[in-house]
Amino acid sequence: MVGSNWVLCMILGCRSGQTVLPQSDTDPADTTDVSVDDGADTAAADSGVSTDSEFESWSGTRRFQASLDWLGYDCDEEITEVGTLLSEEDASALQALCVGCELIYQVSISSESVCDGAIAFSEVEYRGFQLGDDWGVVYEIDIEEDEVTVNTLSASATLDASILEYAYTFSYFSIEVQVTGQVDWSDE
Repeated sequence: MVGSNWVLCMILGCRSGQTVLPQSDTDPADTTDVSVDDGADTAAADSGVSTDSEFESWSGTRRFQASLDWLGYDCDEEITEVGTLLSEEDASALQALCVGCELIYQVSISSESVCDGAIAFSEVEYRGFQLGDDWGVVYEIDIEEDEVTVNTLSASATLDASILEYAYTFSYFSIEVQVTGQVDWSDE
């Protein structure tokens, strides 16, 4: 549907970034069908990823490590996360923007921030995954205001049975933050 991305953005709230949903004069109730083959169905079938109950949810952790010289200490904090698989209808709008994402989850996080509030999290976060036999790619999907951003967090994640481990580094207001994460599909 023409307005499905915009409607999802309006419902979920959007965040600024690289992949932008344009403002539109289109009525969100417009149900004009537009056929888009983003290859997601083929990619999921080729990788052997199933969207059955095995992947309905996951639990995991992310450890944040950073030197906060301006606060006089180093930060080393871990948060827990739970991911719930989006319905095909809700995921389709995001998969059009994250073509590598085979599975997309809404993520609940145990804390609003880490490092004494220096690193804050969105109220609602989304994570996408592409999985192979022993590898994975982890995507972050940010939605705010009128923009959607898709970032590759880790293109070199390792998958062992139902546990995915990944690492990445990012700058947050000129603070270099190292993150290690784990996603476990067997706990839920």
